[in-house]
Amino acid sequence: MSFQENFLRLRAASGYTQEDVAHRIGVSRQSVAKWEAGKSTPDLEKPIALAELFDVSLDELVRGRIEVSQGEPLAEPPAAEEDLQAEAEDSGPMVDPARGHARAGDIGDGAFV
Repeated sequence: MSFQENFLRLRAASGYTQEDVAHRIGVSRQSVAKWEAGKSTPDLEKPIALAELFDVSLDELVRGRIEVSQGEPLAEPPAAEEDLQAEAEDSGPMVDPARGHARAGDIGDGAFV
């Protein structure tokens, strides 16, 4: 299945309107409609946000075959933006002020995707 098909199925199964999805990932409703119609494709960061919104991997969203059941939520609704900001503030700085770069352990194993 294509991104277009997977996105359309996930949005419908989640119960989100095009406007809901657009608001949650910071695009216009018209952009969402164009993605569903296959008239355009989103910038790279938008599928990442969509995968998080629908609680699926990026690979599943872009290339995979996704089985969804109508009436069953795919995931808990994402936290409000204020909650996410408060969580980020509580986690402390990710930069070592003495060195001016990320602290050890904050970067992971250093592998790039």
